[in-house]
Parts: sequence; structure tokens; C-alpha cells
Amino acid sequence: MKRIKKALSFLFVFVMTLSVGLTGCKSKKTSSDQEGYTFNRDYFFGMCDPSGSLGGGVDKAITNEWLGDVSDVMGIKSFRLWVSLDGNLGGLFNVDIENNLTFNQAYLAKVHDFVDNLKRGGVENFLFLPTCFIYPYDSACTGFDVPDPNDNEDEYLGFLQIMAKAYAMMSREFPEIKNWETGNEPDLHGSGMHKPGYTPGASTVVNNNYIYNNEELAYIIADMSWYIRRALKEVNEENRVALPGLSLAYDADGEFFEAIYTGIESKKLPFGTEKSDIDPDNYFDILDWHPYCDGNATSTPITDERWEEWKELAISYHDIAARHGDADKPAYFSEFGWTDRGETNVFNAIAVNYEKGLTIIRDEMPWVEVVFCFRVTNLVHQKASDFGTEENFGLFYSPDDSLYPGRAKPAAKAITNFFNVSGSEHFKDFDWLEEKYSNK
Repeated sequence: MKRIKKALSFLFVFVMTLSVGLTGCKSKKTSSDQEGYTFNRDYFFGMCDPSGSLGGGVDKAITNEWLGDVSDVMGIKSFRLWVSLDGNLGGLFNVDIENNLTFNQAYLAKVHDFVDNLKRGGVENFLFLPTCFIYPYDSACTGFDVPDPNDNEDEYLGFLQIMAKAYAMMSREFPEIKNWETGNEPDLHGSGMHKPGYTPGASTVVNNNYIYNNEELAYIIADMSWYIRRALKEVNEENRVALPGLSLAYDADGEFFEAIYTGIESKKLPFGTEKSDIDPDNYFDILDWHPYCDGNATSTPITDERWEEWKELAISYHDIAARHGDADKPAYFSEFGWTDRGETNVFNAIAVNYEKGLTIIRDEMPWVEVVFCFRVTNLVHQKASDFGTEENFGLFYSPDDSLYPGRAKPAAKAITNFFNVSGSEHFKDFDWLEEKYSNK
């Protein structure tokens, strides 16, 4: 991957490299130093779900009001906000010929209503997530395309700059949001970040030429994080950037996660700058991945042996960060849950799985600040998968369910009880929620 670097004298390079290397040194605390962590667990209880009020690939039944009510009932303290950026796709921003950004006021009002409803429900901690990107005016990219820096350096640099500008505008508009994700599951073989020309739903053979390899993806993740973080810090020093929520589904040995640090330490990043930056602190503040444990639930709970394997894998990812000086950074598990695939006989097992998994995280992963449970409700209007997988992660029946509108499943009550023991409070009850939406 080519990097734009101006010619510098040997002495200047040596001095700057030495300076950056020294200032980037941090303690190498490992995740076995349990007592050393002081992360804030006040926001430990998180939830993750898009709002149908904002459009996109989610049911219209899942409204801002509904999600605020669920937060109120369950005592949710953190919420992962999914927001569309590209105004051409009906999202937040419009871009003019000079690459100036303006808000799409109608959509902006919906996002404000979303945030206000969640705050009404008791949410205090937000993690922003873009459901699509924003591009320079003359770009043909859409959705999750990322301009190829090998083929078009100028467009790639323009993409990094306009994304940073968009995040800065969002920060000024929503000062209550302090945590910012730069994408979602970019490591999932092209679905989260890909070259222009990628066709969602097409075969791997068709899309093969439009998928970045792991090294390229790691560089892109680091570039985006660096540019966005710099812009956000200029608005408010309290802003924090989270790595894009990594699926790590194909990364049992940690190679992809390691590649992000390798890219930062390569002295080739960030793109378009005069000198390299090898300090991961300048790229991201929060570690972030999706530690699903056998996400398709069965009628029996996950065994203790399997949980032990899962725990060791999660700790191994944190150990990678620790080896690169990032042991002191908090981790967000920005998705965590199970699908019942529409099978009621697995409901109780999912409840047990949540209790067991959350207990392990709470007791043995003190570096995890927030667990975002995925997701609030089933989908009834949007069929997202052939086998009922994606649309049946819900902790509740959809408000538009024909039989049990708004009814909590056993896992919703188990999670609420778990976090209530941990110090949260819920203010209404599940019967109130079901009654309110069954009358609609």
C-alpha cells in the first residue's frame, strides 16, 4: 500500500522517529494484573439496536420511543447508536461541490429524538456507530465502499478528511456523545469495508476483486481512526475513539487484531502525512470487538468447558493489546448475544447463557467497561437471513408481533435482574411495556 511521504533528510527522520518512539512508550501491564484496573463500570449495562425511526435495514416497529421505553424498564446505561451518514442514502449529511457538509435537517431531528428518548429512559453513555460512510462530492462510492488507496490516493485522502469533518460536526451537535466508533465489523470478508464495485449478497467469486486483504484493512482502520480521533479531540478533549467493532470471527489466532498494531508500528501511517505516528494512543482510546459465544443458541446452555475456551480467547485478544502498550485501555464488547432463530425451546438456555457470560466478564475481565447486548427486539417486517438467524436475536418480541407485541423473553428479565444486582435500577416493569404496545 502506497503512503504519501515527503522527502526528508536522514537526520530529520532519525530524530523524529526516536522522538515518537520514546513518547509512545507505555507500561506493558498484562491482563493478569487484575487489581490494577480502574475502569468505570457505572455504564457496564449496554444495549445495541438500530431505530426504525431512522430508516434503513430495521423494522419500523422499533421506534425511538420504544427503545427509550425499553431502556427505562431494564435500567440500560449505555447505548450503541446506529446512524446513517450519507444524505444521498437518506442519512445525516449532504455534501456540496466544494466538499462542505450540511446536516439533513429532517434526519437530524430524528437522531436528536432518538438520543432524547434514550436519555429519557436513563441512558447516560453513548457509542456512536455509522451505518454507512460519507464521501467527497465527486466520489462514486456508496454505503461501505472505501476508495482504494492503491488506485486513487487523492480520493482516499479526501474520504479520510471528509469522514473526520463529519464526526467533528456530529460532536458539536451532540455534546452528550463522547464515544465514537469508526465502523462495524470491517474484518468480515468485505461486508463492513470493501473496494468500490463490491456487490452485497453476491458470491465470493464475484466479489473477490473488491475485497481488501487483512493488511490493507488494518491500514484503513488505523487511518480512519487517526483522522477521526484528531478531529474529535479538537472539538472536545473528552471525546474517545473506539476501534470499529471487530467481529474477529475468522481470527482465532489474533492475526487480524495484531495486524492493526503492526500497521501502526510500520512507520507508514497515517496516510497523507509528512511523518509517521507509531503511538496507538493517537489512533484509538477504546478496544472494541464482538465476543459472540456460539451465537446460534441450542436448547441446552453452553457448557462450562466451552465457556472456559471462550474466556481464554477473549483474554488473548486483550493480551495482544497489552503487548503493544494498551493494557490500560478499556474494552467495549459492542455486540454480545444469541439468536433463537424463532425457536421458543431455546429461550431459557439463552437466559442462562447471558447470566453466565456476563458473570465471567464482570468477574474475570475487569478491563471491559461496557457490554452491549444485541439486540432489543425481533424483526417481523425485515427478513434478514434465510434461516431466521439475524432477525431473532431480540430480547423482546417486536412491538408488531402478531401474538405477543412488546413481550419480554426470559433473557430480557434475566439480564435486568443481573444488572440490577450490579447496581442499576429499572423504573417501570415489563407488564407496563407489554400493555402499552399491545394497545397500539
